[in-house]
Amino acid sequence: MKLCVIWSMHRPNGWHPTQRQFALPWNRIHTLRCYLPFLRLTEEFPTAPLTIAASPDLLRRLEQSTLKATRESMLGIHRKPAVDLQRAEIEDLVGLAFSATPEAIAKPFPRWHSLWLRWQAHRGIDSRFIETLSKGELQDLQALVQLGWMDESLQARVPELSRKAVAGESFQPEDAASLVDLQLEAMRECLQLLRKRCRAGEIEFLGAPLHRVVLPLLQRESTAYSYPEDARAQLVRGPRVQYLNFGAWPSILYLPEGGCCEQTAALLQEVCLRAAVASSRVLRESLGRLPSGQELGACWTYRGSELLFTHAEIEGQMRFLYPRLSATKALDDLWERVDAVARDCPDEGAALTLDVDLSLDGPSEHTERMAFWRGVLSRLAGLQEEGPSGPMRGSTLKSAMETMPRRTLDSIRAFSRRSRGLASWSAEARPFYWKALTHAREQFQNVRAWKTLPPERLTDARASILVLESVEWMAAMENGLDAFTQRKTESLFRAHLDSVYRSLDVPRPPWFQEALLPCEVKVTSIGPSLEISPALDGKTSSYHSWSGSGFFRNREEGGCSRDVLRRLSGVYFGADSVNAYFRVALPAPAKEMLRHFELQGVLHASEGEQMISWFRIAVSAEGETRLDSRLAVPTFSGEAGQTLAVVEDVADLRLPLRGLGMRLGEVLRFQVSLWEHDNAVASAPTLGWEEFRVDDHITYVGDAGRLLDAAEWGVTAR
Repeated sequence: MKLCVIWSMHRPNGWHPTQRQFALPWNRIHTLRCYLPFLRLTEEFPTAPLTIAASPDLLRRLEQSTLKATRESMLGIHRKPAVDLQRAEIEDLVGLAFSATPEAIAKPFPRWHSLWLRWQAHRGIDSRFIETLSKGELQDLQALVQLGWMDESLQARVPELSRKAVAGESFQPEDAASLVDLQLEAMRECLQLLRKRCRAGEIEFLGAPLHRVVLPLLQRESTAYSYPEDARAQLVRGPRVQYLNFGAWPSILYLPEGGCCEQTAALLQEVCLRAAVASSRVLRESLGRLPSGQELGACWTYRGSELLFTHAEIEGQMRFLYPRLSATKALDDLWERVDAVARDCPDEGAALTLDVDLSLDGPSEHTERMAFWRGVLSRLAGLQEEGPSGPMRGSTLKSAMETMPRRTLDSIRAFSRRSRGLASWSAEARPFYWKALTHAREQFQNVRAWKTLPPERLTDARASILVLESVEWMAAMENGLDAFTQRKTESLFRAHLDSVYRSLDVPRPPWFQEALLPCEVKVTSIGPSLEISPALDGKTSSYHSWSGSGFFRNREEGGCSRDVLRRLSGVYFGADSVNAYFRVALPAPAKEMLRHFELQGVLHASEGEQMISWFRIAVSAEGETRLDSRLAVPTFSGEAGQTLAVVEDVADLRLPLRGLGMRLGEVLRFQVSLWEHDNAVASAPTLGWEEFRVDDHITYVGDAGRLLDAAEWGVTAR
């Protein structure tokens, strides 16, 4: 049996259409940390067959590095003296250095790690942490962030700077600029190495669609948005980028998740591609059962196109299990699974195909991941002992297809691994995204049909629309990104949307100023019960006394442009014949958060002429709770000796009904939001409006025997 490994290299390029530069650094970072070190490592195994899937987005980013220009906002920040950095640039630098960087990368560098611990002490609230940074610390971060994300071989090219980083010494302004030059040189080196080896036939390269999106443009029943002409453009422009770099048109197309369906197979021959490789989950959906080893090792024919399928179960192990293992344990598990498949498929002409994402799959520690790559390459080169199942020869896909047994597929059913499958692309799941995309596409069609514009204007609008249709936006909307990447991705979405309207010279819709991916509030309500005792102590340990009251929770269906630590988790509420009770769950200890933020609320009856009541809770620098209120809510003097608000781990509040102008049997409405001090704009989406009926049949009986710890509170309130 043959073993074919596809080494995937992909990250979205993050091109900003207005600034004319790259806004996301991940293509550069993963090139320096993963792709270039891997290509250098393969030179140690000249007999190992290599098959790579380098995305057109990555190649475009590497092409820009050959211009010897920065063309990336983050590299511009690294070049700029720390004393000249603007607030927005500092926020980007801090976001990349902390929220987007694992602590393990910062730990070997004392100055960076000490700043990391200070950032954690500020609960990850970048705005407050930035105020504590000196210009010298910013200057150190400019160099440390670059060094930390480099591979050890690149760090060895600047021994003096590496020594200073490990010793915890300060950096000079020119140090960060010299590291920028080193990174650009390494990116050019990676592109030149790819071009040289692919043109020499040492590496087999697979084609890939532009921006990795095909299926959502084809299946109207799952997206209510079908533009086959855009899918065809993605399938043509992607391989064209590879042709310009490697001097040949790819013979096999690598289809990303959710990209293989009946319509895609029909398009392959139109773009001069007769073979494609996709996940075995597509084969499982198409057959209606789990495929056997013989079926996975075969080459399938569907309407004149040849299809290969990678082993999705083994790939899932590499993606989700191996990051917690060492290289030795990961390799042992991998070869055990490979040998099991080989025993199930004794045909010598069959082939087992695996897809390895160089930036995600394998052990999480970089040195261990390099050892994992070395072990796989050694097996492909035939240098490692054969498994118990017999010989396992490494092969490229093209060579393997010549001897693979043939089978015929009657139909193809698409598959997506995302949490809600293909339904996540529906207009019901992402209303604002599809509203924006559909409107931009309609404007483009109308202008192209009825207005006379220069061709370059239409080309710019079409290019932005193709980017807006990219699958990468779905990852942002599913909260699969860190806070820094999420914010930059949202900014890019808005920039491309604006580019469409600007290029077409049409007015922007009135909803254009809305949040990019607004948090859609899904209210989970539980009516007040008969047995709660709302103790006002602010302790999560007294959660039992609130568990029977009403509760509603903010659940994010979309992304959010604000810091995750500014989002409210939920509100517990209840009322008896005298008072209304509220407990607000914050994502961090309330006493710490409310030193920098204020909790504000509005209450009134849903019907009638009762006055609106407003309250605000904050914590002073001395740790004292402050409650401010106006209009119908009585002052402290009216409730002498009785505490109305307590803030510790959570914020507890009691408001007398008589001060609200409420009567029994009426419905009380309330809204709660989080505000930064001296800021006229809410710092997080509001919770509400929620309603509950004020009645006198509710009694409060405590259950002091049931105590929940802080961890259980967090799980419940999330």
